[in-house]
Amino acid sequence: MRPSPTFESAVSPAAGPRESDVCRSLAGARFDVTDVADGALVIMRPTLQTDIYALHDGSKDLERALARPDRLIAPTDAARGCGLREIANHHPSAIVERTSAGVRVRVSTADPAQVEALRTDVRKFFDGMQ
Repeated sequence: MRPSPTFESAVSPAAGPRESDVCRSLAGARFDVTDVADGALVIMRPTLQTDIYALHDGSKDLERALARPDRLIAPTDAARGCGLREIANHHPSAIVERTSAGVRVRVSTADPAQVEALRTDVRKFFDGMQ
């Protein structure tokens, strides 16, 4: 009998990134979040636990997740979620710039009514990652 497609392990990797994988790929980095007019700017820096290469790879996972939120694979157990789904639900745009010092991610929305909620969810997500 085939496993139900609601389980993470049963979903094709082509479907999109797993929320838990994206969170794991960024774990251990340092994050600074500031408000911008249409959302939030996140500065990610490497630490002793996460080198620049791992941070760059993790930012690619984050970029993929936010570019296609409909393909983000949420955990089957809500307790294992890291909050990325809440950001993705805003259908934000994300501009990612990888540098030799870290990563800059601008997460924004074209809907002025969503800006405050998006900022809140971005802060909650990155605060939970530290």
